Amino acid sequence: MSIPAYPSILAVQNLKINRMAMPDQQEQQPLPDDGPPPILKTWNRMYLFVLILHAIIITLFYWFTQAYS
Repeated sequence: MSIPAYPSILAVQNLKINRMAMPDQQEQQPLPDDGPPPILKTWNRMYLFVLILHAIIITLFYWFTQAYS
């Protein structure tokens, strides 16, 4: 028995039913605001801190690799 290359009528009907059963976007409640981060006062400063820390760690790993290779 071979599997047809096209979807069955039941699969298409189930897809239509599932789409109808999903709630509308308008009925969902908005997410609460998280507020400022616990340190550095703003999210931009926090992101900058993480990027700088990332660059420092990569540089340290590079130096260690060069020193012990």
